[in-house]
Amino acid sequence: MERTPNLDLPYIMPSQAQKHVTHNEAIRALDALVQLVVIDRDRTAPPAEPGEGDRHIVGAGATAHWAGRDGQIAAFQDGAWAYFTAQTGWHAYLLAESRLIAWDGAAWIDAEPSVTEVQNATHVGIQTTADDTNRLAVASAATLLSHAGAGHRLKLNKNAPADTASVVFQTNWSGRAEFGLAGDDDWRVKVSPDGSTWHDAFVVDADTGRLAIAAPLGLASLTVAERPAADTVAAGTMVYVTDGPGGAGLMVSDASYWLRVTTDAFSPDWLFGGGEDGAWCSPADLSTVFEDAAATTQAAETDPVGHVVDRSGNQAHATQAGASLRPQLAGTTHGRLVLDGVDDKLTHTFAGPVVGDLLIAGTDGCWIEEGIDETTLDIGPIDAPISRRLFASGVLGDIVGWLVIDRATTAGERADFVAYYNARGAGALLVAGPELVVNGTFDSDLAGWTVWPDFSAVQNNGKAEVTRNGFSQPSETFTQNVTVENGAFYQVEFEAANALPAREISGVTPSIFGNEGTTGAFRYIVKATGTTMGLRFWCDAGQTVHLDNISVRKLTN
Repeated sequence: MERTPNLDLPYIMPSQAQKHVTHNEAIRALDALVQLVVIDRDRTAPPAEPGEGDRHIVGAGATAHWAGRDGQIAAFQDGAWAYFTAQTGWHAYLLAESRLIAWDGAAWIDAEPSVTEVQNATHVGIQTTADDTNRLAVASAATLLSHAGAGHRLKLNKNAPADTASVVFQTNWSGRAEFGLAGDDDWRVKVSPDGSTWHDAFVVDADTGRLAIAAPLGLASLTVAERPAADTVAAGTMVYVTDGPGGAGLMVSDASYWLRVTTDAFSPDWLFGGGEDGAWCSPADLSTVFEDAAATTQAAETDPVGHVVDRSGNQAHATQAGASLRPQLAGTTHGRLVLDGVDDKLTHTFAGPVVGDLLIAGTDGCWIEEGIDETTLDIGPIDAPISRRLFASGVLGDIVGWLVIDRATTAGERADFVAYYNARGAGALLVAGPELVVNGTFDSDLAGWTVWPDFSAVQNNGKAEVTRNGFSQPSETFTQNVTVENGAFYQVEFEAANALPAREISGVTPSIFGNEGTTGAFRYIVKATGTTMGLRFWCDAGQTVHLDNISVRKLTN
């Protein structure tokens, strides 16, 4: 054997000449390998100016003088590179990484002990010193607690309700904020200006989950221009707007529109709590009124109105695409729609037929229309199903709000609706006064009515059966004149069966003349233009129309 089995050092052989050469070779190897310290382990070519005694572990893919020496120890000795092949178990201290590594027979690996479990340690300090109070202490730019494949929960456990389990935030070792269970089992968030005086920001009751805010809630104060678009924030987001429609105030987003928050004891949208179809539009709330049908431009006083937001949650907004058909907005505190009584209107389109009630609030009065049945509903000068000529008559004045719902409303709900809009400039609920028609029910005879040539009439089963005998256009028919008050509003009603009725209501505006398109019950709202209202009824030649419950009553509030 000429070399040692572990470090591969040369032996001096018997009778060997120049024994000093072999001895020096062994000494150089010992100098390179004993207490082995290497500079790095990822270099693939020799440094340009190595220092005497420098040692490196040759990196993978080595080139130049180190080609083919991957993983070996390269030592610069006497101006040349010497190479040593590591044996399994050799250790080296790696300067570049400040760690101890070892050769496992295939690669250099970390040789420092790997701690996989620590149990019952009394103190753990990471880059700092733990003590008897802070038995785990960490000095670091960040601390990461991550999952092991699913979720992750951090638990702080206290002994009794009167103890504390919380997280404290400090500035220069002085507390400034804390959240958790502090002195009881309610969850608290508190702050401190100095670490001594603490203020609860809010407390969540452990028994009820109720949130108690300890100080007045401060919201962002923005101008309309600074306010984000309603559809870019979560529903329920609130801001204080300094220059909003109707003045400064609190507004909330429904994820589509910004709506003004009120302190009213009643809000009409509560009527839709059962998920009813329909709509609630409130021009009185100026934040819901827009110039264009697409609701891109907020309307101001005297602007045309092409869109009023449906606040029921059904998204059945009232819109008008035609610029010439849009009503005008009036008012700077509470808005109102001014209709021209001719063709101005806004239209609702519902998901399906809405069968129920329509409640309308105007500056001169409020109106309840029962028994509507519509998929498309106009707010404007229409004939049916709303009392004919309601808007054209001007009986309600300017419109401040309306609600249409897919059910019958109760007396209490109607009263709440009227009171809500009374506070926003609406008049009282219109009430029909005493009956002005003589014998409109035909219980026993036709007294009070005039039957003119070409017509005949009889009382039968509580109805007036009116027959047109001639074929010429009648100038007078089945008639009665009613004394009225000039300028007052009146409700005119009648029922017709058996044949399509024709009618004329004279001395009023808007004018009512011509054939009805169906039989049934009819109601008109008109304004008297004199002191006499003429009622005239007829039918086609050779037919008999059955009339009943003819009524004229003055509307007052």
